[in-house]
Amino acid sequence: MSASPSSKLKTFLVSYDLRQPSQKYELLYESLKSYPAYQITLESTWIIKSHQSAYEIKNHLAQDIDVNDELIVISLSKDAEWAGLSEAQSEWLNDNLGNE
Repeated sequence: MSASPSSKLKTFLVSYDLRQPSQKYELLYESLKSYPAYQITLESTWIIKSHQSAYEIKNHLAQDIDVNDELIVISLSKDAEWAGLSEAQSEWLNDNLGNE
């Protein structure tokens, strides 16, 4: 993944629901881990940093899921709140949201 040195990483929420029977978690996890920064926030929710658009991320990740699976990619901003996350998760979110 290449980007110009002056371009900044954007923050995205990625959530998915992998349905039975094949649930290819490993392929999806490897693709999610390929982004410059990521945080597994909830069981099926990751927050990633990327130079790509939500559309490009969705297309990339959709290659690793089945036609009956669901996937959503949403751009995030600093205006976010959460509860019940670990200290490490909260710290990562504070450090990485709104840096666009």
